[in-house]
This record gives sequence, structure tokens and C-alpha cells, in this order.
Amino acid sequence: MSEAQKKPDQEHDEHLAHELTMAAAQMQRAIHAAIQAGLKVTLKVETMKHVGHHYPEPLVEVEVERVIKLGLDMR
Repeated sequence: MSEAQKKPDQEHDEHLAHELTMAAAQMQRAIHAAIQAGLKVTLKVETMKHVGHHYPEPLVEVEVERVIKLGLDMR
């Protein structure tokens, strides 16, 4: 039986939902701290598309860079 045809396991689903929620909260805190430290954060999430009998691995890309703005006095 393929993964898509298995009977849903509510307890497992709830566990996965909890893990995702906790991970998302931790990511939000990390992004907030990075921005407060003056870093530029870019987050890209690839859309997962069903292919055959499986889904590709989700792709989350995070870019972090230090942005320095020069204060030029043009008087």
C-alpha cells in the first residue's frame, strides 16, 4: 500500500503538526534576533508538487547578510 493510501494516524499527525509549529516559532525568533542585530534575512520556500507516488523534499533556503549603510553628509 502506498503512503497516500494509508489510513491517517491522528496521533502521528498531531505530533508532526506540533513539531512544525515549534520549528516555525523558533525560526521566527531567530529571524527577529538576526534583524535586530542588523542582518538582512531572505527566506525562500519551494512549493512542493506531487510527482508520481511521492513528494519531493521541501526546500527552504535562508540567506543572511550584513548590510552596512554609509551615512554620507552631502553638504
